[in-house]
Amino acid sequence: MTSNDSAVKTKEQSEPRFIHTGCGWTPDLNRESPIEYLEMLKLTNCDAYFIMFNDGFPGVEYDSLGRWVTAKEDWIKPEHIQALINSLQSNELTTPVYTISASISLAKYKPRTTVGIEALQLIEGFRDKRYPTPYPAFTAKDSLRESYIERKHEIVRWWSEYEGGA
Repeated sequence: MTSNDSAVKTKEQSEPRFIHTGCGWTPDLNRESPIEYLEMLKLTNCDAYFIMFNDGFPGVEYDSLGRWVTAKEDWIKPEHIQALINSLQSNELTTPVYTISASISLAKYKPRTTVGIEALQLIEGFRDKRYPTPYPAFTAKDSLRESYIERKHEIVRWWSEYEGGA
């Protein structure tokens, strides 16, 4: 047990458990917009920690099949998307966000992520009506990969069409 283990909350405590930031910030999706949340991920930028959604997390719910905890379906709104798109090019390292299923396999590797990748995941959460995605598609090491670059372009094209049809 390390000194950082004390940052993990138990179910009996009133604060959320397994919100593994260790950086002095526990997200509250009832109070923070996706833009504020992304900014806090950037400001905390903890390489040894990650944020894992669970049922003690303020402002979350189980997905429609009851498999994992996600942000409430309407948390990410159309008015947030342009600001998130503006963040897609950022390669600034940030605290990663995972579901419990992804965190089990990824935690030992402590993969880093970027503001752009987290913005992409938030936009995909809006599109799919589920954030975070069950398993992240990209980490900071992928920031120059063709698949990541193409995904960002696809998101911008999708938003242009979405706005045009709104």
